[in-house]
Amino acid sequence: MNPTTTPIPEADQCPRADIINLPIPAPNLLPESTNDETLKDNLIRLLATSYVRHDTHFYHIDRPHEPLSRDNLQRSFLYQAQAVNGGQPIAKSVVKEVFDTAIIQSNPNQYRSIPVWGGSIVPYPGNPHRRIQLESGSVVLNSWKQPAYRALGQVEPSGGIFILLFYRMFPREQERNRVLDWLAWSLQNEDKKPNWAVMLYSQSKGTGKSTISNIAARLFGEENTSRQNNLEKVAGKFNGPLLTSKLIISEEVELRAGSEAGNKIKTLITESHTTTKRKGRDVERVPLHACFLLTSNHLPTWIEAHERRFYVVDVSHDGHASGPGSGNFTQLIGRVIKALQNDSKVAGFYNWLLQRKLAPDFDAMTLNTALHGTDLMRRIEATQIPATTQQLAEYIGAQEAIAITEEDLRVYVRKTMHINTNTIQHMMGELGWTRLSLKWGGKDYARAIWVAPLHTIDHGNIYGPNGSKQAVCDALWASEQSR
Repeated sequence: MNPTTTPIPEADQCPRADIINLPIPAPNLLPESTNDETLKDNLIRLLATSYVRHDTHFYHIDRPHEPLSRDNLQRSFLYQAQAVNGGQPIAKSVVKEVFDTAIIQSNPNQYRSIPVWGGSIVPYPGNPHRRIQLESGSVVLNSWKQPAYRALGQVEPSGGIFILLFYRMFPREQERNRVLDWLAWSLQNEDKKPNWAVMLYSQSKGTGKSTISNIAARLFGEENTSRQNNLEKVAGKFNGPLLTSKLIISEEVELRAGSEAGNKIKTLITESHTTTKRKGRDVERVPLHACFLLTSNHLPTWIEAHERRFYVVDVSHDGHASGPGSGNFTQLIGRVIKALQNDSKVAGFYNWLLQRKLAPDFDAMTLNTALHGTDLMRRIEATQIPATTQQLAEYIGAQEAIAITEEDLRVYVRKTMHINTNTIQHMMGELGWTRLSLKWGGKDYARAIWVAPLHTIDHGNIYGPNGSKQAVCDALWASEQSR
């Protein structure tokens, strides 16, 4: 290590909406220590920017869960101080003044005095500063760390070998583009979060799901990624450290339908804030920035019909572990793994995604499963529809109806299906139809009708998703003859 250019943490103040906008000192490196005075200033700055204080203890910004007494802090810092001085002993007078200035004296300059930390660890994705000063004067620790590859500067955007893997694993263009758009949007808007997760499924093992997860982890930064093989941990009681991650990867996902963990994960995917708890601390409200990437070899039948929070893709192919194409696919995976070890190649793919133009119909906030659902999603949905609901769906489908009166539904359900008419609302809701009450057909009282998914009614007309328009009276079919 060159003692004259020892890097120190960057300035901890930065502009933001509710953070004080303080000036950032230009130098990010310690100047050459030509004398004791310069060495003293360098050490004061290093000590003041590397630690925070909370109650009667001190914490290194990279180890916020390890409290240090003042004595232990000083002993620990002596090792860093001697390294800055090229391994040479430091005069006791210099050491004393460094500790007096940074630890004891009250000074608003956070480059010369260890600041007060309120105990909060909050993610500020995209913000490279490790400590964020609040208007109260105290600081919060930023759990997000800038991945090392982003410090390379200008790297030519390139999909490289990574795109070849996406083409191999996602042969259907619409699905491939949807996943790439999700990944690109999440990197282009790192301080935001998408409101739906990507889930990769294959019945066979060895299809590359973990490799896709590794690519995502490298792009977002391993330091900002949490890997859990059990979603119950993410939804558990002491999940605070997990929820400060930018990317949460969960492999081998297998949940029960309607499980508490599954419902909790849905909330974490869509909500902007949640309450969480860390061991030894009170419950606190924290912002959520995490993207969820899930994988499984188990068909996710626990996902409910019309669920808009999971984009499920089948990545099965003949290159799986025991498939005929395993040889070539294994070679491709090997090339990807090698590229992941190269910061320049990762930076090239990152820049390629930053420049990617998203599809006009891509929306990170909502997933229209009717328009963008995958074949696997429709397959999962079909397995969840009860036989009675399926019978009703086939009856309505045979009529090619886009609207139907509730009276007609009662007749069919009672006379043909021989079940309680109270089930109509539940079954039609499962099929995605909407119940409305309006006057039509010359009657002076409102009657209940059901309208097909993606259709709306306005001023007596039914409008379809393609812009079609039809009068309510013309669209409604009657079954008086069958009554």
